[in-house]
Amino acid sequence: MAEQSLTESAALVKILKQFFEAAPGLSAVAVASETREILAQLQAEIADLLLRVAALETEGVQRQRA
Repeated sequence: MAEQSLTESAALVKILKQFFEAAPGLSAVAVASETREILAQLQAEIADLLLRVAALETEGVQRQRA
């Protein structure tokens, strides 16, 4: 703020603008590739969570029978 002689609100506007703008150095191909990578990671985490829930459900049914 001091270096650029900005008020707090002007600094916040500048920060938010930079945050929400697309990174100029990234190509659409790079962004798409990174998006696919993140999606694959999320899908793997969801699959793991589904397995854990199924295991907990099985354990709960077994305890109810006992």
